[in-house]
Amino acid sequence: MDDFGPLKDLLRAFTQSSFTRYVIASDGIRIQLRQRPRAERRASATTESPKVLIEHRASQSQSRDQGKVITCPRVGHFFPLRNQLGELALKEGDMVEQGQPFGLVESMNLKYEIRADKSGLVEKYLIEDGQAVEFGQPLIRLK
Repeated sequence: MDDFGPLKDLLRAFTQSSFTRYVIASDGIRIQLRQRPRAERRASATTESPKVLIEHRASQSQSRDQGKVITCPRVGHFFPLRNQLGELALKEGDMVEQGQPFGLVESMNLKYEIRADKSGLVEKYLIEDGQAVEFGQPLIRLK
């Protein structure tokens, strides 16, 4: 049987801290904890548990087998570029050229344009609009 003591200690320390986000990753497993800022937690009448996201990622050798990927060059929240009609400017099946802008990463209320670091046919977006992203995280899989 697994010993969840250390995990319970981590959750307890996190909920008592002023942190709003904490990420730990090891051996292809990533645990992300999120909670509202302390002032909002105090103002709320209900006790709200932190949100916990646990991901198991394929090893790097497996992700290489999936084809080429465009990775994120910075930490923040990813937003794909959209045209004037609100549609994705770069859709699955479109050709992307090296250096072509395809999204924004917002970090500390600043927006940074993200450009493709390689060319190819867009097979799939690997993240959602507005999702938190890490440095080096795959954003788009290319054929």
